Amino acid sequence: MDNMQPKHRRIFVDLPEGIDETWQHGALLGGIAEGGYDRLAIADSYKLASELLIERTLQGLDGYELVYPILYNYRQCLELYLKIIVKQAPRKHGLSHLVKALEKHITSHYGATPPQWVTDLILEIDEFDPAGTAFRYDEVGVFSRTTGDTGEFWIDFHQLKKWMDGLLGGLRKLILDREDTATVCGRRS
Repeated sequence: MDNMQPKHRRIFVDLPEGIDETWQHGALLGGIAEGGYDRLAIADSYKLASELLIERTLQGLDGYELVYPILYNYRQCLELYLKIIVKQAPRKHGLSHLVKALEKHITSHYGATPPQWVTDLILEIDEFDPAGTAFRYDEVGVFSRTTGDTGEFWIDFHQLKKWMDGLLGGLRKLILDREDTATVCGRRS
């Protein structure tokens, strides 16, 4: 480790010469990469990470080793999607205030309310991780803040993927519908 001098070993470097669209050994971060990295692209990347990790567990990798990153990435995607939909969201990590804002948004824009399973699922995730830290730090602990239940909790990856696909797919559709509407009306939101 002593021979790792900063000028020789850097993670964040300028784009090397000779890189073209066929490269797969790295990625551009920031800047104006094709398509750009907007909030939706970043949120989508967290969802993709969860999906890839679940796929690996379903192929035989021990789910115990990946459950925390799977849940963290899904939760992060969910939080970002909600914050994209709810424009003036406070810079907090709780999901319960975002559910209320989502309900107001859907009521005011569509004259409806979200299905109960949508709010239930978001609030269940918030119940176990209200600050966005339970799936990141071991000292926070995983327990139900509603019932106080502690101990072990089973996560069925097939069910989790199915539910998150439905929830996140619906929220993503709301985002894209809003962007399409804004473009048609001559403005970007």
